[in-house]
Amino acid sequence: MDVVPFSVALAAGALAAFNPCGLPVLVAFLAYGLGLALVLVLLATAATLTRAGLSRWSSRLLPHVGRLTGVLLVLAAVYLAYFWIRTGFGSPSEAASDPVLGVVSDFAAWIEVQAARPWSLLVVLLVGVFVMVAGLVAFAGSRRLVIGGAALVVVGALIGFGLGDRGSDRAVPPWETADLSSRAATDSEREALRSSGKAHELADLADLGQLRELFDSDGDTTRVIAILSPSCVTCLRGAAWLQEQLADGPDADVAVYAVWLPVLGTDARTEWEDRILTDPRVHHLWDENQLVGRWFAARGYGDLPVHWDAAFVYQPTATWGYRDEPSELVAWGRPIIAHRDELGRALESQLGV
Repeated sequence: MDVVPFSVALAAGALAAFNPCGLPVLVAFLAYGLGLALVLVLLATAATLTRAGLSRWSSRLLPHVGRLTGVLLVLAAVYLAYFWIRTGFGSPSEAASDPVLGVVSDFAAWIEVQAARPWSLLVVLLVGVFVMVAGLVAFAGSRRLVIGGAALVVVGALIGFGLGDRGSDRAVPPWETADLSSRAATDSEREALRSSGKAHELADLADLGQLRELFDSDGDTTRVIAILSPSCVTCLRGAAWLQEQLADGPDADVAVYAVWLPVLGTDARTEWEDRILTDPRVHHLWDENQLVGRWFAARGYGDLPVHWDAAFVYQPTATWGYRDEPSELVAWGRPIIAHRDELGRALESQLGV
């Protein structure tokens, strides 16, 4: 049932993106049921339509089902053990650049990105139309109905493609991409992400208390904590997106704490790019010992020992003080670029831009 998570993510993302009521928990619950039911209905419909052929095929496969199931369970157990060993005992840079973990995490993030796009809702609707048509075919058994249903799906797909292609001639920002690789950015990618101006100097973060004091000193201000790698291309794209959000509200009362830390093998203080996140309301901090990333990871944010490529949006009335962590968190996401829709909505709701 590898299709189930994909269907759930697609349905949840599509419905959440068009949910005006702000009920993410209810939407996620309903979307899970929709995704699971969708897969089961598709399988049942396919079985009905191909009953004879499926029966012959399954009779040949049945003697091997037990062994196949055992192999799949062993592979799943090996992956889980590998995941926990790499993330629990390996260095953060090794875990971040691991080819196996990277493929899985990139694929999951890619699904989230695609699910948040407008056409994802159209895909869900088209699949629903296909299920209805297939159900009618299964009960009616009419070839004309089969042809008519297929034509309906094709026409719907063409209409959807035309609607989705309306905005294809717009200028695509350099950060808008489905590539979520944990790799170092090339020189050309850095150049494409740069903005006008230059950032303030990069200050060294001595301890967590320094960030806490900065956070509390900007009281009555919307605050954002961003944890970034100085060389990771996905992090830099997230920083470029954040710069565009700030540029859209030049008079908005907001403070951003961009914490740069070494995660990849290519990360170093000298790799910090001062021409991407250039807004004067941004405090740039270099966290050599990964204090902030480890602190957030220890509080349940993410599965890696060091939390990075993440952003947290807090209300103007938020305080840190002697609390375990800042209060009144509005939204957070990782990777930043994959969660830009919900982070953007959170910023808009707080800044009114």
